[in-house]
Amino acid sequence: MTLEDQHTNRAGFSRRTALKAAAWSVPVIAAATAVPAYAASGETVDLQVGWMQSGDVFQGYNADKSRMYSVTKPTGVEITNAGSVDVAAGSLLTMRYDARIFGPEAGAFIDDTELPAAGTQTANGVTTASFSLPAFPVAGPEVTVRAGMPLLTDPESMPWFEDIVGYSVTVTPSGAVDATPDDNTVATETHYEDTTDGTVTATWTTGTVPNSQDPSAPHEIDIPETITITSLAPGATVTKVQFEVGLPQANDAEGNYAGRLLESFTVTSALLDGTDVTSSVSPVHPDAPGHLQIDGPSFAPGQTLELVVDVALISDAVHSITNNGGTQVYVTVAGDRESDNNAALGPRWFS
Repeated sequence: MTLEDQHTNRAGFSRRTALKAAAWSVPVIAAATAVPAYAASGETVDLQVGWMQSGDVFQGYNADKSRMYSVTKPTGVEITNAGSVDVAAGSLLTMRYDARIFGPEAGAFIDDTELPAAGTQTANGVTTASFSLPAFPVAGPEVTVRAGMPLLTDPESMPWFEDIVGYSVTVTPSGAVDATPDDNTVATETHYEDTTDGTVTATWTTGTVPNSQDPSAPHEIDIPETITITSLAPGATVTKVQFEVGLPQANDAEGNYAGRLLESFTVTSALLDGTDVTSSVSPVHPDAPGHLQIDGPSFAPGQTLELVVDVALISDAVHSITNNGGTQVYVTVAGDRESDNNAALGPRWFS
């Protein structure tokens, strides 16, 4: 990925922002030449800021992957004038973030208009970058500001630090003190946790679904009989494990999706190191019959969860099936550091 690609894809702004960075790399302190009338009029100035409901989450691990962190970078912020008077142009939007994770070439946009940079500096491993905002009329529409900064590394190989600073955005009204400063800043915290590693194996049998092309040759499908999930050390103790069976799907004569083959998926026995936890099994969602979870019992590193399952297939004849009849069982454990061992594949899986 080129630097230009990273700026465009990750920060939501173009490389031209980075090229302009040198022009404002020294912090600028703006001096007010005139005080807006509302500053002494008793009118209420109140700019409110909230995160946009989109963004990226970046994760990194320590050397043995026993610990991980998550850094959240929302796409931008939404700003509202909730006061009783217009706010003049020149309010500041200030981004603050860890300089070891993100680069200094920050940018901010309203629609396709780039906001003027008002200063950037990096000190003690933290970068602050400010931008000048337009006027905010009282009772005006919510203004969306896309703001971002580029990662300094490949998101698949994030560096490890124990003290990563969270990302925050602050809006400071032009020429006035905000009546409610508590809603001028939004911030994300870097979340640290012990990791887990759940691995899965399965034993298999063969199920059949009627074949509409040749009733004498039903479609054969991998069916799990038992599922074994093991929590590997090092790691944290978890209380929820999700598992799902991914069967082939039915196709019509034109090769289009014609429905699922799974009628039901139930657990007849669940033993956690020999302790019966069958009563803790529940559906993850009522519309997803192949997706179950065990919620409640502590599942510590070194423990094994043994499931005996019953899979029922539909009785309707179908034209054809996908994946050569191959099925997989997939396991999800919160904080799982490895994904390569989360699936058990049936013998027909693309064989």
